[in-house]
Amino acid sequence: MKLEATFALEFFSRRVGRPVRVGEVIWLSPDHIVSHDGTTLDAVRVLKELGVRSLRPSIRERMKVFVDHSFPPANALYAEKYDQIRDFCTEYDVRLFDKGDGISHSVMVEEGYVAPGDFVAGADSHTTAVGAVPGAFGAGFGGTDIAAMWISGRTWFPVPASILVRFTGQYPPGTDPVDGALHMLRVLQPVVDEVRRRLEGQHRMFTLAVEFAGEAFHRHTLLERMPFSTLVKEANADTCTTIPAGLEPNPDAYEAVVDLDLSRVEPLVVLPPQLREEGYPYPFQVVPVREVEGGGHVINRVSIQSCTGAYDFSIREAAELLDRSGAALHPSVQFYVVPATRRVKQRMLESGHLIRLIKRGAIDATPSCGNCIGRGCGVLGPRDRAVSTSSRNEVGRMGSPEALIYLASALTATASAINGCLTDPRRFWDGQGDSPG
Repeated sequence: MKLEATFALEFFSRRVGRPVRVGEVIWLSPDHIVSHDGTTLDAVRVLKELGVRSLRPSIRERMKVFVDHSFPPANALYAEKYDQIRDFCTEYDVRLFDKGDGISHSVMVEEGYVAPGDFVAGADSHTTAVGAVPGAFGAGFGGTDIAAMWISGRTWFPVPASILVRFTGQYPPGTDPVDGALHMLRVLQPVVDEVRRRLEGQHRMFTLAVEFAGEAFHRHTLLERMPFSTLVKEANADTCTTIPAGLEPNPDAYEAVVDLDLSRVEPLVVLPPQLREEGYPYPFQVVPVREVEGGGHVINRVSIQSCTGAYDFSIREAAELLDRSGAALHPSVQFYVVPATRRVKQRMLESGHLIRLIKRGAIDATPSCGNCIGRGCGVLGPRDRAVSTSSRNEVGRMGSPEALIYLASALTATASAINGCLTDPRRFWDGQGDSPG
């Protein structure tokens, strides 16, 4: 069936029961209201200040609270905060995900809490991740917004304009969905910038959605779509979704159309902000690994982590690349594996992939956001140079502001961990696995 309007317009029209237009502010009742340890207590304080002692059952059943950003607690302050969150969930009878269950939006998708047609309000900017589920949308909100939803069950939201991203092709050897998502980020940043400038002249208020389409995208598993649905936020979009199979988008309805051929993807890396070219206009400078590999980019940390790149495919790839290479990790490299969820870790233990990495010297950690935001094991010091599979690398994100953080796939990260410098993983497909010098 061919869509007449964007999928977003049809989605939000169904949600409010009438046709809507881009930029119109509508009221929604989210299917899930999600908060985590970085935001929950902000919302709790609002409840206490307003004297709210109980929540309606119809709202409580939609609430989910996660302890995921700094677990296990890195210091006494975090431990105290987590006890306060547990006390709140007990007192108000709210579902709590704790003790290493994993990253909120990763768990929401993996466990099937998010269904087609759902709208998820999350107190995390990467709530866009739930757009990996066909026909679902998610967006980030602040702690006070979450408190208002806990009380009223509703929130306001500007109807988004949309950019259509169509996928074709298959990944070449040495690349994976993180490379595909970085390729999308490189292409999408200027497109989003141009669209936003245009819309700012037309609407007092708007949000911007990215809609994924194409058989090549539907071939991805839910978790393989997560790098794309998280990185739309880094491209400066506000939400996203996967257009359900069987629906044909109408390109004329979109603000822009981007066609991405996955067969043209190559290993990519996001340069640390400190190394971006002077005058580069966007936050993320994505370049081919082949252009920067070698001794000019020595690394001593690798982290397979985050809601973007710590899933089965990443951990499996890391183990298989080490097997393929027959090499050991470089002696100067600390190699961390922080699965996105408890179930990912369980599957990778049962399959043997995580065990093989540990035997080769990898350090496994509790599923969480910790490493990604500099609060877990593996915090970076001033002399550290890291390759991470996460979504952001702003100065100081993983620790010291003097550290350098490269973003890449688990394949590139593992190849670099073997050689102690940025390395194109395709070297291990063509028999040239030695250090590029």
